[in-house]
Formats: sequence, structure tokens, C-alpha cells
Amino acid sequence: MDETLIDQRTTTLVNALLATWPVPDGHVGQVKDATSESAITVPLKQLIAAGLLAPGTVLRSRPGNWADREATVLENGDLALDGRVFNSPSAAGHHVRKGATNGWYFWSLPDGRRLTDLRKAYHGSR
Repeated sequence: MDETLIDQRTTTLVNALLATWPVPDGHVGQVKDATSESAITVPLKQLIAAGLLAPGTVLRSRPGNWADREATVLENGDLALDGRVFNSPSAAGHHVRKGATNGWYFWSLPDGRRLTDLRKAYHGSR
């Protein structure tokens, strides 16, 4: 099953749940993820400053329906892709997939590691 089908199925299920149990008027939803070191926000510019990621590094999208897309890491930690600049890996991944994307898992380094691996290395070095 590819991610497009998973996204479609997820949307169908969410819509069915909301139709069955609508959100009460005035309710403010809040999603809280479990906190772990790898989930703590670390912008790419911190990975660059720590020497874990070099400006000019070309990241590749993970295999799938995205035709091996490439994004280039800029000096300030942004990503250049398709003539546009994105301020996070997830924003660049969203542009490619046209849907919510965890860019830390979507983008890979030339050596095959994912960005999330650099984030883990950053936390391990502190």
C-alpha cells in the first residue's frame, strides 16, 4: 500500500468519525504527542552550527511516488526546492507530497541516513 492510499483512507476515517461524533460547540481540540528527545524541535540551522549538516548538502525524498526529488540545504538552515525556499523539512516535504509530511523522516542524506538520525545524533552529543 502506498502513502497516497493511506492518506486517502485516513481522510475517509477521520470524516466518518467527525460525522458520528461531531466536535461540541466551543470545544478547542489539542493534540499532545509523547515527549521524547527526538521529538524536541531542533531546526536545521542548529544541526549546521553543530557541524552535523553542511550547507549545500543535497537531500533526497524517500522512495515512493515523488520521483526522487532533491532539496538543497542553505546556509541559514532553509531548504531550496523547485525554485522556492522552505523554512523546515516538513514544509518542503508537504510541497512535494501535497499533504502533511514529517520531513525529518521524508528527507535522506547522501549517505542514506534520514534527517531524524542527525537530530538524534545532535541530542546524543549534548
